[in-house]
Amino acid sequence: MRNFTIILFIFLIIFFLMVFISPKPLFLYLSMVLAFLIVLISLIAYIGTLRGLICALAIIILPILLEYIFTAYKLPFTSTSLITNLTKNGINFNVDFQTLFMIFTLPTYFISAIFYAQKIRLFTDIKKYNKTFITITASLLITLNFLTITTEKFEYQNAVKWLAIALIVNIILSKLYKFKTTTHDIYKELPIIIFLMIYGYNILQVKNLYYLAITICLVLFYLILLYNEHQYKKISARI
Repeated sequence: MRNFTIILFIFLIIFFLMVFISPKPLFLYLSMVLAFLIVLISLIAYIGTLRGLICALAIIILPILLEYIFTAYKLPFTSTSLITNLTKNGINFNVDFQTLFMIFTLPTYFISAIFYAQKIRLFTDIKKYNKTFITITASLLITLNFLTITTEKFEYQNAVKWLAIALIVNIILSKLYKFKTTTHDIYKELPIIIFLMIYGYNILQVKNLYYLAITICLVLFYLILLYNEHQYKKISARI
């Protein structure tokens, strides 16, 4: 399975590069599908097959369902729900980037954020209330994708809505977050790399310096986490 995951990631890189070369949406669709498959495999490898599948299924369904409920009851900071972008003209599916975002990118963000939060937890050596830390950190990482920051405005309404949704989803699923210490490193790192790739791609699309600064901070922090982990392993090997 590890070799299969590596092959998928190689193809993901190829398709991702083709997105910048070709204006056709096919490579973007393929990239999102492969990204979702990789994080799904990583989740299964990290928390177990049954837990991973249940968690992934819930992450696909719950965020969209919660957002629809928020919108239906006209709760604060809600607007048109993402699910309305799935259909136009009755029941005909509207296949565009927004649809793709719903089907693949959103659950990919949710799963990847769990991995990033887990790595931060290990870095900060939090042993007590560790699931609470993962829940809050993962939710904040997801929220970053819904902030709107420009020189003229700072819109947080959409981010607040998704912070609430992410918190609810992560709280519900926190019982499933039992990470295996024996899991191969590749399954722990690839979801974080994919999170940074997709987030960075979105930043390149909007060409916003504020978002670029956030992306650079996320990448640098991840590199610090990797360096710290490498140093820890070196010290442990000497003992």
